Amino acid sequence: MDYSSVTKVMKKQTFVAFKNYIEENIGIKIPDTKKIMVESRLLRRLKALEYSNYEEYAEYFFSEKGQLLEVPRFVECITTNKTDFFRENDHFEYLTNKALPDILKKADPHLFRLWSGASSTGEEAYTMAMVVSEFLEGYRGRTFKILATDISERVLNTGREAIYTKIDSAPIPSVMKKKYCLQSKDLANPTIRIKKNLREKVLFRPINLTATTYNITNQYHVIFLRNVMIYFDKETQKKILNNLYLHLHKNGYLFLGHSENLPDSSVPFKRVGPSIYVKKDGYE
Repeated sequence: MDYSSVTKVMKKQTFVAFKNYIEENIGIKIPDTKKIMVESRLLRRLKALEYSNYEEYAEYFFSEKGQLLEVPRFVECITTNKTDFFRENDHFEYLTNKALPDILKKADPHLFRLWSGASSTGEEAYTMAMVVSEFLEGYRGRTFKILATDISERVLNTGREAIYTKIDSAPIPSVMKKKYCLQSKDLANPTIRIKKNLREKVLFRPINLTATTYNITNQYHVIFLRNVMIYFDKETQKKILNNLYLHLHKNGYLFLGHSENLPDSSVPFKRVGPSIYVKKDGYE
């Protein structure tokens, strides 16, 4: 197919149909100013399926077959997957110096449970794993598990593989890189892979944060949900935060991104540090 013949401008009614689907099913707010972004992200699907315009793609997407086969690819195009090792590192310093010692003092868990709620390709979850591993070296008989979730199966599979480029792995301190990572021998394409003993601590599974429930039975001592709330409207933010409340241990900590705040005072958390929260006392 000659891709120069693809119509790269979406009709308004087509954009509205996609906008409504995204907001109702994925929970991401899409203002009219994001039309060009939606066009650019869906263009790859037009090319992959050899459609000449967005209207042909919309007809397929909203068909019974499209809803069965295309939704995962659509979600991967629309959602933003950006993460780094040791991103917003002061949160990991707080985790080591304040949160984990506090949890140990109050709850004394044998098994620490942590949750990376928007894990993308896994860098945040593996950073958590390295940091907690370092902390627990001083405490015999204690271990941890990390749940890493995202709406996109593609990025979850990348996390399961745990292979990252030299550039991606640059923020990992050299001591930790030597301790927790395997270095490839391919000098032309240098990569690292997280070692098996650390990979086994992290479970990757798909979760849509805007779902009514998450089908999770555990409570978590630490939940990271950073740099994703900004994509949701206030009502969706409140819904997500109330769901997280149900899965946060009574002595647990919630970490949001530095650019994020609680939507209003009605949500059941109180601030204890920069974008760091605990459950409100006495909240039921």
